[in-house]
Amino acid sequence: MASERDLLKIFEEKMNRVADSTNGRINPYESEDERKARIAHLLKHYDEFCYHYFPLYCQGKMGGFHMKAVKSVIKNPNKVHLWQWSREFAKSTHANCMLPIFLYLNSELNGMMGGSANEDLAIRLMMDIKANLEANQAIISDFGTQRSHGNWDMDSFVTNKGIGFFAFGANQSPRGTRFGHRRPDYGTIDDLNDKKSLKNDQISIEQFEWVKEDFMGALSTKKWRLIIPQNKFHKNTVTAKFEADKEVATVLSRVNMLNDADESNWPEYLSTAECKAKQKASGYISSQREYQNNPIEEGKIFKTDNIAWTKRLAWNAYDFLVAYTDPSYKNNQKSDYKATVLVGKKGLEFHVLKVFLDKVGIREMFLWHYELDNLVGDHTMIHHRMEASFIQDMHLKVLTPLAEEKKRHLRLTGDYRAKPDKFQRISSLDPMFNSGILKFNKAEEEDPHMARLLGQFTGFEKGTSLNDDGPDAVEGAIFILESMVVNATPPANVPKKRSRFAY
Repeated sequence: MASERDLLKIFEEKMNRVADSTNGRINPYESEDERKARIAHLLKHYDEFCYHYFPLYCQGKMGGFHMKAVKSVIKNPNKVHLWQWSREFAKSTHANCMLPIFLYLNSELNGMMGGSANEDLAIRLMMDIKANLEANQAIISDFGTQRSHGNWDMDSFVTNKGIGFFAFGANQSPRGTRFGHRRPDYGTIDDLNDKKSLKNDQISIEQFEWVKEDFMGALSTKKWRLIIPQNKFHKNTVTAKFEADKEVATVLSRVNMLNDADESNWPEYLSTAECKAKQKASGYISSQREYQNNPIEEGKIFKTDNIAWTKRLAWNAYDFLVAYTDPSYKNNQKSDYKATVLVGKKGLEFHVLKVFLDKVGIREMFLWHYELDNLVGDHTMIHHRMEASFIQDMHLKVLTPLAEEKKRHLRLTGDYRAKPDKFQRISSLDPMFNSGILKFNKAEEEDPHMARLLGQFTGFEKGTSLNDDGPDAVEGAIFILESMVVNATPPANVPKKRSRFAY
């Protein structure tokens, strides 16, 4: 916990930055009529309001999702708004500063409560509002001084209009919070969960109940708004629990860093290249949790530290090459990933040489096999395999036109094995993966498809919601390769045919 002196120092530094950034927003040559018209316009347009009054925070243009979520909060009171936006997508800045001030200056705010894991964090949560109401020169120039005499503490402060702002830690009771006759009608919950509490189901439940019963219960009954700006990085987060709770009316705004096309969801501020670089630096599992709202954890079977890399051999140096596809059942964005892996066998080792793992259509999936043929060339033959039940109907309708287009048929045959339980099949790769018998092509380490495959491996465990199509395809390829070795090996002792003339 920070001392009062430390908090005051942080606040003063923040206040100075706010003042310095807004001095240039004042136009001394503006007439009174122009000033009134400008203010009226800004109070009706949230994005322009923010660009003008908060240059310190608006380092880039807002995304469409920002405006959509803000409009939803304004038009849909008496609901819990879950802002599951990627990290660095400005969810806290909007929820804890710019939006409440916008509502306040529009006379649409009767009070605000900010809740966090403890009082220290809650106070920090409210600092930006207090700093801007006290030192934002553009706001003071247009709306006058907002600070009141007295009632201007760090944990709670009241403006000269009688609007109160209150900070609460999860160990405090917000019941009965009001200033005069006004109960707060706007609340935010931020930085409530930490890693320690998330690992403890009971603590997570208690935190959720504190928000649902104590915090929400302290908001005005007639009209209230609650925003939870928290990405879904763990199954026990308060946003995940509210999403699953059918008793509470919620509005979900989920924005991942990258969309299904692997492009930035906030291109106005973060380029696709910047997003991918950040995710790469974070590692697959961490990036999925923090940037893609996929609350996965490293599994107990395949360990990241045991990933074995290898340099690809010459294509004709491998005993056999198998390209195996695990197709998803549905062709839509919510379906599983389609996975095609090229695996080579050399002695006792298996090398994953090339991976295609993405949400694509059936045509693209079959094109992967053609691409692998072109990659290997005439050096050796690839044995193409796929679950037999899928090489029919819709798939045949795609394969025939592709053969005509490519001027050759794809040598794709079915895997007719009666497959056992998927968890058992994938788990059977444990000794190969963790002992280094199963290796991965070092040259593909930077490839996003290979990263997805390894992420699916290391996140794999019983009951996980993480996709497992990549590991399933690898298991299928290894099964085929082992079958080929058995079929190609002659019996150890071949009895000689006895001559009919022997005595």
